Amino acid sequence: MRIAFYAPLKSPTHPVPSGDRRMARLLMAALERAGHAVTLASTLRSWDDGSVWRRWGNAAPTA
Repeated sequence: MRIAFYAPLKSPTHPVPSGDRRMARLLMAALERAGHAVTLASTLRSWDDGSVWRRWGNAAPTA
């Protein structure tokens, strides 16, 4: 099966080590080991530190 993999917090190809990067790499490796063709779909990071809300003068929404 062909799988497009996306890790929203940190790409598995990011140069700075982290737990998110390690998990993404391990998941991709596990899928490949299971016989799947894994392609990295995007390296976009969707992390939000709340700075957008501060710039607008609003409090960040709570869950």
